[in-house]
Amino acid sequence: MKAKKINLEQYVELREKIRDSNYLVWENLNEKILELIETTENLTPEIVEDIKKAYDDLVQGIIPSVLPVDFIKPKTFQELEMHEITLVENIPEAIRKMFNKLFKAYLKNSTNNPLLPDETLYNLLTKFNNENVELRYPNNSSNPYQNQAYRRARQQGYNWKSKAADELYSYFDGLLTMLSNIRNFQTHKEDAFTSTQFELAGRKVSDPLSGISNPGNYIVLVNIVILSTYQFIEILQTWVDTQARIGNTG
Repeated sequence: MKAKKINLEQYVELREKIRDSNYLVWENLNEKILELIETTENLTPEIVEDIKKAYDDLVQGIIPSVLPVDFIKPKTFQELEMHEITLVENIPEAIRKMFNKLFKAYLKNSTNNPLLPDETLYNLLTKFNNENVELRYPNNSSNPYQNQAYRRARQQGYNWKSKAADELYSYFDGLLTMLSNIRNFQTHKEDAFTSTQFELAGRKVSDPLSGISNPGNYIVLVNIVILSTYQFIEILQTWVDTQARIGNTG
């Protein structure tokens, strides 16, 4: 059975509805972000300016680009493709840079988890988690994960920090892997070998809904932006939770 392709008018109308509904979502999520930034400023004011730099990327660059007040209404498929490809190629990289700035806020002065050049988001997340774990259990004091019987049974490769990180509030971490995958695609999509393999299968890379020459589209992108906002909140919340655990009341 051949899939029925959505027409331009239907797709443009769908984009508008998705934009309107997700802007309402963003407004409510933004209130939570501002609340957490204010709390962080009371607890650890020395890092808040760097957090605000990441927040500025989100609120001044990413959100206005993806959820604009005046929504572009392309009249032809060519206009649609030009607009969408610009967004789906540029916004994921902007999000990646935003998270780099956010992790930098927490790690730039870290002794045990120092920043290195060109770190992946996954590595930055791991260091951020380790930073929180070490703050919660300094010098292994009262460390429930440093069970000696458990440790003896697993002499090789036992890492209590990894186990302790399970208690951190993490649900959207997979988004960071997705951003890395998108970046890899953008980097290698024009490789002669890669493009040839698709040609051998008799097709070009394209979005199954709109047909633009990219695996994603505006609808996918909006979801990535909203998930990024949730992940932003998770990171802020994890730090605030850690400060509460160690008794820092500002």
